[in-house]
Amino acid sequence: MERFYLQGVCVDPTRGEISSGDEVCTVEPKAMAVLVYLAEHAHTVVSQEALYNAVWPRGIFNPGVLQRCIAQLRKALSDDAKNPVFIKTHPKRGYSLEATPERKMTSSSKPWLPIFVITVAVLLLTIGFVGKPTEPTFTGRLTAITSSDSYDFYPAYTQDEKSLAFIRQSEHGSQIVVIDSQTGKEMLSLNKNLNYQGLAWAADGLTLY
Repeated sequence: MERFYLQGVCVDPTRGEISSGDEVCTVEPKAMAVLVYLAEHAHTVVSQEALYNAVWPRGIFNPGVLQRCIAQLRKALSDDAKNPVFIKTHPKRGYSLEATPERKMTSSSKPWLPIFVITVAVLLLTIGFVGKPTEPTFTGRLTAITSSDSYDFYPAYTQDEKSLAFIRQSEHGSQIVVIDSQTGKEMLSLNKNLNYQGLAWAADGLTLY
């Protein structure tokens, strides 16, 4: 699918990037595939099973994997699960993309853009920077799951999105951490110094696999 925009946020499926202004976030291919499918069915409630089968056609339905992709997309889009602008959760029904995908960034999406471009051009001409080569720089920013100094990865939300589990890697091994997604308070820590690679919530929201 070609690049498209969601309320001024650029989604580039080919590069696996979601960007807004100078902030660029790279998401996993499967997470991007989930967003593309929701974009193709914008404003329509898509069941978890239908969404999973579209992205993992030969897989066994695993809601935890799908929830991890949704969580990653929300973080990349700076979307709030409680008051979503982009991806909305419909309890026991599925998900929907609330924003309308656009092939081009319209003036309504970025009304300040023409003025900004003209202002920058005038400044560059004034200070004599036009024509001088500059070194390419990356100004993107990747956001961690938590504020911990450790490497936290593989987030998985419960069905009601009240609890978030993830794997925390340290020099002594890895541990599974569960926190309250509303307060950020750590509720459970399983530290057996094992090499955890992935996790998923059971349907009851109480059991981790």
